[in-house]
Amino acid sequence: MSGHETALAGSDAGEAGLRLLSPVPEALCDAAYDVYLDAFWPKLAVALGDRVRAAAVLRPTLCPGRAVAAVMGGRLLGVAGFHLGGAFLDPGWADLRRVYGRWSTPWRSALLSLYDRAPEPGEFLMDGIAVSAETRGRGVGSALLGAVETQARAQGAQWIRLDVVAENDGARRLYERHGFAVAGRRSNRVWSPLLGFSAAIRMRKDLRHGEPPDR
Repeated sequence: MSGHETALAGSDAGEAGLRLLSPVPEALCDAAYDVYLDAFWPKLAVALGDRVRAAAVLRPTLCPGRAVAAVMGGRLLGVAGFHLGGAFLDPGWADLRRVYGRWSTPWRSALLSLYDRAPEPGEFLMDGIAVSAETRGRGVGSALLGAVETQARAQGAQWIRLDVVAENDGARRLYERHGFAVAGRRSNRVWSPLLGFSAAIRMRKDLRHGEPPDR
């Protein structure tokens, strides 16, 4: 995909006038960061402490080309991140140490490493989908999933993979409706009291059969 803003077809756009853009337009990167962090903050709060310091670590690492934005009337409704040479938000040790200092960086990094994943050969790895609270239930998540599938096919991927916490039944049902199936489970019993979820469910969609999303 070119570095220009591109409207992506191939998704169930539940909202009339919804545009699916990758990379995320620069003017909407702050909104994309906010929506994404709102969705995943419960998983990140223990490691990052507060949202001010979290922003100092995460916001500079946001890569617009590793996400699809759902936009209508110039307003961001949701965002889907994916791995493409790195994650949508991709902080490293130096980013953490710059904000948290020498002594607390190791344990914070260790907690964040629990979420680290790498794509396997032939696999297109999603980082997650986040939709603004006021537009949930209106088809935006489905539209973003369709756009991610379009991206995955363009990359020649054989599968799309994502992880969802075991307690998030709504997200799991959404993915199942779009052809994803459970492919594994990683227990989190040791860290569950701290991080608030008992396991991560790995889900995959096979792209080798079936038709791409309607254009």
